[in-house]
Amino acid sequence: LLAGALPLIIALLFGRIFCGWICPFNAMAEFVYWLQMKIRGRKYKKLSEVSNPRPHYFWIAFGVSIAIVMIFGIPFMSYISAPGIISSQIADWIFIGQMGLEILLIVLILVLEATLFRRVWCKYVCPIGIMISLFHYKHTMQVKFLPDKCTGNEKVSICNAVCQFGLNPKKAGIHPYCINCGDCVDIC
Repeated sequence: LLAGALPLIIALLFGRIFCGWICPFNAMAEFVYWLQMKIRGRKYKKLSEVSNPRPHYFWIAFGVSIAIVMIFGIPFMSYISAPGIISSQIADWIFIGQMGLEILLIVLILVLEATLFRRVWCKYVCPIGIMISLFHYKHTMQVKFLPDKCTGNEKVSICNAVCQFGLNPKKAGIHPYCINCGDCVDIC
């Protein structure tokens, strides 16, 4: 019960903080992004207006995942859980001395995110992030825009450019996508 209650309490208090600060896949994705910046050089995005995606995209992904589980009777979400795959593969490597083919899914996702889709996995597909988002309520820790303390424009600002998920923290609708990473707060 403690193993289940602890993540629930953390999610209720801090939201998707697991995704932003604890998840091993997020650390890998950020490392890949850092490598991209080192190889290509830091190219700042042109500051432009950013619209937050509608939350129904997120909930459609959740519905599809649950439907697959219910229709086929397989633990589909466990099979595609990047943090679970990473931790089990590291354990296999340490205790057995080999890794399974599941690690190729992680490599494929990282390659796709590095070349085509920036942070799509964490934003829309990751079952851990989806489940954590279910426990959000009005008192859960979240990024809030304080207009009286902001020196930037509401539509175009540096915080739009630094968000890993392409969110605008100054507009409504960052939930369920925001992982409380704090990048927008740091640059503010």
